[in-house]
Amino acid sequence: MKLPRHATVVAYAALFCALGGTSYAAVKITGKDVVDSSLTTRDIKNGSLLRADFKPGQLAAASRGAAGAQGATGAQGAKGDKGDAGAPGPKGDRGEQGPKGDQGPKGDQGPPAATAFGVIGADGTLLAGRGIVVSSIETRAAGGPVYTIGFAADVTSCAIETSVVSTDKVNLYSAIPDGYASASFIPDNVYPVYMSNVDSGIMVRVHNASGVVQAPFSVTAIC
Repeated sequence: MKLPRHATVVAYAALFCALGGTSYAAVKITGKDVVDSSLTTRDIKNGSLLRADFKPGQLAAASRGAAGAQGATGAQGAKGDKGDAGAPGPKGDRGEQGPKGDQGPKGDQGPPAATAFGVIGADGTLLAGRGIVVSSIETRAAGGPVYTIGFAADVTSCAIETSVVSTDKVNLYSAIPDGYASASFIPDNVYPVYMSNVDSGIMVRVHNASGVVQAPFSVTAIC
């Protein structure tokens, strides 16, 4: 059977509308009266179709087709100049204190301090001590007897302490010596500092109520 052409269908539709009104056309003309793929955009009223009238994805496919295929990415342009540095941001809050680290290994022991001490007898003899090379007395010195002590190390930057001491073991309070000792450093070119085994030295005098005397005393160089 030969189907009517699109122009014939439209003509019949116009005739039916003229004879029976739009209600007749809406009722009598169905999709069976229209040849498939015969209607065009001009035959459809704008805004008369709903999304429900299309198959799922049909509108998106039509939109992509209208936009055309995406072209290939062009070559990367040249890198522009570096912009100026921005202003520094505000100072952040101080973070929490981290955990205490492990204790490190114990270091090597340093050299011993240049400390010397000794007990000098009334006659200038070194009775006991450490770091003292020589001790002697000059009884004919002007102003009274003078004791000379030579140290193996340089104690010129150390604290020198001297005090009168009794070398005898006594049990009488009156036997405790009365007085004090005073000291002064000796220059490098004076005995005994100029000796090869002596690095520094002091001169000591012992005093009591009678003046300068010969008496045992102790000396300590604390560095």
